Amino acid sequence: MTKARITAPFIVGACLFGALTAKVAQADQAQFSRRAAIATTAIGDDLLEIVSTEDIEIRGQTAIQTFGQIVLPVNEHYFDAEVVEAYTLKADGRRIAVPADKILVSTAPNAPTLGIFQADVRMRTIVFPDVGVGDTEHYVYRAREKARGIRGGLSAYWTVAPTAGFDQYSITFDAPADIDVRASVVGFIQKKLEKNGRAITRWTLAPQERHAPEDGSTSPFDRDPHVLISSYKDWSAIGESFYDAASPMSEPTPEIRTLAETIASGKSDRREQANAILDWVGRNIRYLAIFVGQGGFVPHNAASTLANKYGDCKDMATLTRALLAARGIESDYVLINSNPVHQRYEPAMPDWFNHMILFVPEFDLYADPTSAFSSFGHLTLQEADKSVLRVGKGGVDFVQTPVLSPETNRLAVVSDVSLSADGKTSGKATTTASGPIAAVLRFNAAEIAKAGGDAYANALLAKSRWTGSAHFEPHDPLDRGEPYALKSSFEFDNNFLDEDTNNNPIPVGPDLYRPAYMAIAAYNHRKNALAFVCYAETYEQTTDFHIPERMKITNLPKDKELDSTLAAFRSHYEMKGSTLHIERRFVSRVVGQVCTADMAHDMADVAEAASKDFNFRPQFAKD
Repeated sequence: MTKARITAPFIVGACLFGALTAKVAQADQAQFSRRAAIATTAIGDDLLEIVSTEDIEIRGQTAIQTFGQIVLPVNEHYFDAEVVEAYTLKADGRRIAVPADKILVSTAPNAPTLGIFQADVRMRTIVFPDVGVGDTEHYVYRAREKARGIRGGLSAYWTVAPTAGFDQYSITFDAPADIDVRASVVGFIQKKLEKNGRAITRWTLAPQERHAPEDGSTSPFDRDPHVLISSYKDWSAIGESFYDAASPMSEPTPEIRTLAETIASGKSDRREQANAILDWVGRNIRYLAIFVGQGGFVPHNAASTLANKYGDCKDMATLTRALLAARGIESDYVLINSNPVHQRYEPAMPDWFNHMILFVPEFDLYADPTSAFSSFGHLTLQEADKSVLRVGKGGVDFVQTPVLSPETNRLAVVSDVSLSADGKTSGKATTTASGPIAAVLRFNAAEIAKAGGDAYANALLAKSRWTGSAHFEPHDPLDRGEPYALKSSFEFDNNFLDEDTNNNPIPVGPDLYRPAYMAIAAYNHRKNALAFVCYAETYEQTTDFHIPERMKITNLPKDKELDSTLAAFRSHYEMKGSTLHIERRFVSRVVGQVCTADMAHDMADVAEAASKDFNFRPQFAKD
């Protein structure tokens, strides 16, 4: 896949190598000025040469630290690359060239804890000499494509976030006039001309309002200036090219057939067999992304993944597909993007995708073999409502994954809490989840298994306002049954009675999940404007709070019931002797994964009421 960015840190997606991402260097806008020109030339009808020229004017000390060295990543299986020239232009006009030994070449940083090894990626780091305020850094970088992961076309993309600080940005694309190249252009001014049988298109970035990044916002490709080009005929052409290379890798071998029979032993129901196969892969195959050569797109064969007991998303999907096929259960490959990219993908190009899962037509269900914490038929939160390319024996389909609903995406906390006469609290809580949220809970269970119930619980407490201790009961994180539950107990030292005013909400144990109302309330408080990622869900708390005898709560809240188009909140408080019984429920019924400012405003009153109610601080007096 063509990487057409110039100073952006190289980021690998969840699994497929080099998928569309949009992270760019950021710094104080007053500290620097940037000018970039990208010249892209089609070599034949399926390869590209990209020459990037950038000048960075240093206006402050902070910019020296940010831009004193430029990192340029490239996958050397797909590209030949070189730094053509690089120098520091001093304020007095002197030009100081970057010596050859100051253009450092290294392998990409690997992340063993994430299971990511970018074996073909090399980082060229230009270390500029004698950089001071008032100087300008200049470099020219050439990358020439020599292979494509999915054959049948060429594609490239650029995005320029407002935080990147470009004062000038232009892209030139030079290709044979008879190549049908489609483009998606936002925020750029476009000019075209034909000359000597070549079609030359120039895109120049129009002036844009700069703004700071906002937490939780959708991908820059959903909102910021960008250019995407592709000569792939359509989604079918991409899917068929991928399937021709990938499908043979999932042919069941005798060993795989034997294993599939063992896994399915005693299970007559075909869906139960499929579930058992997915469970076996999740328990026995370790996720490890090793990008070597064509491994960026084409999986290893199922037999080698089984022998190694590890693989990336393509490998794990391929082994699962082979095991299902051994039981006569067909499945489709599904190319998906796990980044917060939510626009409908146009034009058709492989660069949109960075992850691979499966679809089982017989049950009309998706399955992610790499997500050991997801139940069969439930996608992760990041995979719902995404454009995907589904490829199988039945052909190629460009479709949308199912949306979340508050009925199927639920989390509930039931707690029993006691306030002692010395003002401290202790209690027990059970957190139960179903649907995609259950994967979050299972992830927590895996962390508990690694760190120990007490250590993990206390680490959570350290991030919150509670002091004291807590304990989690272990629960197999790979138990895909639903609902999934985690139990905890706790003793908190925060004193409810040693001040005239109590500033402690009623505890419900260590926090395991950030409910949707928090993100909505925070968005409105910060007066954000960008679209952000949101989820449909139901979040509930049921609490029995026992207080000492001869003591009463003086500020018992009234029941609340608020509704908007997209959200609802309900609370109920009732004193039963010396026990305060509380029921609270927040429901987000957004459709899709993207909330706009208008949607956040629609939910503002409901989210604010929920935020205040969940943080109710009881006040006490002797009866």
